[in-house]
Amino acid sequence: MIANIVLTLDGRISGPDGPYDMRHIAPHGASPQGRAALSMMTRATTAILGRVNYEGFQGYWPAVAADPTADPRDREFARWLNSVEKLVFTHQAGPLAWSSSIAVASAPVEVVRTLRKHGTGDIRVLSSASLITELLAGDEIDVLEITFAPVIAGEGRQLFTRPLPATEWALSRPPVITDTDAIQARYTRTRR
Repeated sequence: MIANIVLTLDGRISGPDGPYDMRHIAPHGASPQGRAALSMMTRATTAILGRVNYEGFQGYWPAVAADPTADPRDREFARWLNSVEKLVFTHQAGPLAWSSSIAVASAPVEVVRTLRKHGTGDIRVLSSASLITELLAGDEIDVLEITFAPVIAGEGRQLFTRPLPATEWALSRPPVITDTDAIQARYTRTRR
């Protein structure tokens, strides 16, 4: 179970203009190192998103898959997103339009535990802060991939807004400093 997210130095996942205000973090995902990280994500067999991220991703990525002017790594990621099973945690009724998307109303921790028992391959939470927080609280994340963007947003949604159980993590590879001076860190859960 791998979770990835980009955080500003003050722990924000979006800017002051709402959940789609990505001006502080988007440049760091578009760096060569950010695009390399996208390519690594395509190894997962299941993607997990909250409804807000699903809508944001659906509004952007499907068209990138067929865009000949897009970076090849972006197209690869977009093709993967178009085809991978996407579990979307939502309380809104109605079908999901993006191919291979399944609306899920169950508790994320229980769904992940079931996937672990019956699924194959990596499960990846794609930048959905509420899901990451809930899965951390349930001790269901094995790897945290965090890109620290060298900016203070000042306002916006924060990743950690509630207390979590104490856990220990270790760097599982050397951090990468991107061309935009962001730091990509990969932490693996230490279980004693």
